[in-house]
Amino acid sequence: MFEIADKVIDGIKLLRETTKKMQNAELQGQIADLMLASADMKLEMVELKAKILKVREENAELKRTNDLRANIEIREKNHVYLKSPILGYNQGPFCPICLEIDGKLINIWESSMGWCCPHCEKNLG
Repeated sequence: MFEIADKVIDGIKLLRETTKKMQNAELQGQIADLMLASADMKLEMVELKAKILKVREENAELKRTNDLRANIEIREKNHVYLKSPILGYNQGPFCPICLEIDGKLINIWESSMGWCCPHCEKNLG
């Protein structure tokens, strides 16, 4: 995509050099306008590419969250467990609050006061 823009700009530069010999002020002005427009176009292309990358990252994150939600189940005491293993995680239990709010799988543990989450520090009963 950027290669094409560079070719257009190079072509306009060559055209500008050719018209300098002709000493046609109107044509030189139009070519200068083309140079500015092509530079603006290339800048907009860079901005659009950045936006595309951001949307792709957001899409990947949403897909990851969706895949994660499809792989969980609620069992006893409303605790979250994985239906099938995910690399880097045990089967659970996980904090339902952290999953809902942050989309994170945070292991909870049982203490004398009930189940606790180290991330949100909630007592989950």
